[in-house]
Amino acid sequence: MPESHKPINITTEQIDILTELINIGMGRAAASLNELLDSFISLQIPRVWVFRIDSIPEELAKFGDSSLFIVRQDFQGPFSGKVALIFPPESASSLVSVLTGEDEGSADLDSVRAGTLCEIGNILINGVLGSICNVLECTVNFSLPTYTESTIPSLLEQVISKSKEKIILMAKTCFTIKELNIEGHFLLLLDTESFDCLINAVNTLEKMEDE
Repeated sequence: MPESHKPINITTEQIDILTELINIGMGRAAASLNELLDSFISLQIPRVWVFRIDSIPEELAKFGDSSLFIVRQDFQGPFSGKVALIFPPESASSLVSVLTGEDEGSADLDSVRAGTLCEIGNILINGVLGSICNVLECTVNFSLPTYTESTIPSLLEQVISKSKEKIILMAKTCFTIKELNIEGHFLLLLDTESFDCLINAVNTLEKMEDE
């Protein structure tokens, strides 16, 4: 079996710990967003997936060739990879509208969408990766966030062809703000070495919890 098609050996307990780490990071990000935007935002992580980059789960495949709004960042250090925060158009428009006060569908909303989503993405990404790096006891350097409108197949094709990242950790995020439920997906793209580093740290946490 080719290496890229081998299943990822990860346990339910490891997924639970990863979910806990991401929840901690999302909680920190929500606190920062509440303070910055003067609006109450809650973030929930209902589920976490880990899969190889050429095995798209149903949760992402459902978007098909739809154009999505994507904020991306690279990070470098002992633990390196790429991050993408993905919003369906309706969720992105609702989120930007409620945070900026601009009407959905207006030209003014289009002009502030990229900057607003990059700002939100930067806070979320730093919150989640900060939580993970605390466990790994390391620091990483971030590139500036970039905003694109693309499809899931195009996004993954770019990653496959231009980098060594082969494993994706995905968390579906749900924003609740002013009675709106807004959907987003957080993708953490890792090479095998960085993924193994993360799992080793998770195993250490698991042993500590068992003691």
